[in-house]
Amino acid sequence: MHILAKKAISPSVESFYIQGFTDSDGDDEHNLALSQQRAFSVGRFVVTDVIPPSAERNFLLKWLYVNGRGEQEQLLDTRTHQENKQASRRVEVRIRVKSNEQRNVIASAVKP
Repeated sequence: MHILAKKAISPSVESFYIQGFTDSDGDDEHNLALSQQRAFSVGRFVVTDVIPPSAERNFLLKWLYVNGRGEQEQLLDTRTHQENKQASRRVEVRIRVKSNEQRNVIASAVKP
């Protein structure tokens, strides 16, 4: 996280996602709630236990999105092409960065 919060890199960060997923067992409502709990548990851990109170934590909180996706994007076993239930129960962390065009617009707006 300290690398993303550096002045040279932080203007390029668009968002920081923590997303939870489930397998196809259970109904949609249950899976959505379960995936949200999974994602929030990881988000809470990162914010409270991994990153001490600092400018880095403030940077993370500014761009952090935490959500559950339920059973969307199930992962398949490459051999059987059936759902890999264990792999489908997961949390993913995604960092989105701005395009070069977006960075150029921001840079030109800040120049004196």
